[in-house]
Amino acid sequence: MYAESWTKGSQWDAHLWACDEFGQANLGDARRTRRLVQIASQTADHPAGRVTQVFSQDNQRQGAYGFLENDAIEADQLSASAHLACARRCASHPLVFIAVDPSSLTLTDLDRHKGTGPIETDRTTARGFQVMSAITVSPQGTPLGLCGQKFWARSEHRVKLRRKQRPFEQKETHYFLDVVKQTEQAFEQAGIGCKRWYQFDAGGDSGDLLAEAVQSNRLLTVRAAQNRCLQGSPYKYLWQHLEQQPMWGVYSFQVPQRPIHKERTAVMSLQAGRVTLSLPKKSCKSVEVYAVLVREVGTTPKEETPLEWLLLTTYRVRDFEDACLVLFGYAQRWRVEEFHRTWKQGACRVEDNQLRSASSICAYSGHHDHLDRRIVITQIGAS
Repeated sequence: MYAESWTKGSQWDAHLWACDEFGQANLGDARRTRRLVQIASQTADHPAGRVTQVFSQDNQRQGAYGFLENDAIEADQLSASAHLACARRCASHPLVFIAVDPSSLTLTDLDRHKGTGPIETDRTTARGFQVMSAITVSPQGTPLGLCGQKFWARSEHRVKLRRKQRPFEQKETHYFLDVVKQTEQAFEQAGIGCKRWYQFDAGGDSGDLLAEAVQSNRLLTVRAAQNRCLQGSPYKYLWQHLEQQPMWGVYSFQVPQRPIHKERTAVMSLQAGRVTLSLPKKSCKSVEVYAVLVREVGTTPKEETPLEWLLLTTYRVRDFEDACLVLFGYAQRWRVEEFHRTWKQGACRVEDNQLRSASSICAYSGHHDHLDRRIVITQIGAS
């Protein structure tokens, strides 16, 4: 439905898309919303990292700069409209997968006047912003758009406590929850009641996040990064417990071509069971979830290590079919990784921008991230 609304005849129409994505933005003045739609439409037709590359005419460039540098306009206002549009696209689906993943924007900021922070570690000179993005994916694996996103700059003097000693609010993992809440707000505002199933990589393996998902009755799958202690099992640790479970079966998984993987059909063995994770230092002392362990058998190229995932999920895994659905949902995570790659290194090239303030950089980058036609628009039209 939405793909058709963006076309005139057989041609994709940038203006129709921009109206759908940003036409409902509440910027305090209808003229600002019209300007936003014009900027988004032009950027969709000529995506580039620099404003001067997008807008060839002087009056267009000045209008874009004036909009991005307007202190009355915040990046969250632009994103809220697009997140709402994404939620509305989900109306026809009983369930959607939401892939959430962090990344970073590396920017030129030699005099440190742009509000950027250090990237990666204190030992690097690279600067920029961290970003957490959430991509919605249909049950058929089609991206439906960006439903949540948060930018932040790391502190120049990061807290020197060990990670386990920091309160949850001082850990970057809390941005996973921020984006989840942002997404929930968009769906609530849109009045869309389809189930949302969040997918986190190992960076989201946090006792706080697991406990919150269980307490909120939220669907979540996260790749385990820690061999957690268990309660009520003869095997003390998570991996050992799963390895002793009977094999439920094998299934085939299509591995896409990526820098670290060859494209192939991987054969995976599957073991699963219900586990009670011990969280002794959390307000919630334990959480009961389901665990699914899959390992590649016999199809790994010589230069690669076998694929292995141990997934923790709040979804009730009763049989082999349930476990396969958990795995399919987690496999949709590559959509957000591909999105970040295209956003930064593909046609959008947001890291090339020369804007001078954190607010204008986030506003420009934030409206760019809805322009990834290859994974958000083209594939919708192809579905």
